[in-house]
Amino acid sequence: MFFIIAVASYSLPVLTGFLKYGRLTSYHTRGAVLAAYCIGAATVIVFAEGSTIFFRVATFILALAELEEIAITLTLPKWQANIPSLKHALEIKKGQTI
Repeated sequence: MFFIIAVASYSLPVLTGFLKYGRLTSYHTRGAVLAAYCIGAATVIVFAEGSTIFFRVATFILALAELEEIAITLTLPKWQANIPSLKHALEIKKGQTI
């Protein structure tokens, strides 16, 4: 179940980006960086020990990070790369500079 959630968490932001912009998003959010480290470490732990609790926690972090990426896509009026957080996307939408 958690593996399916992880795959969906990676897939839905890509699909959202393609539907809105016709291309991949490239936000590199802080949450996505944290999620990548967590998923990577949890995967190693699962294969080394067989414990899945870390993978479950990492999947939750991943899902939150990818929800933020979907929110950024829905917020930004046009494609833009390297958006570190939803807060920055909201500032861009308001016309403020980062």
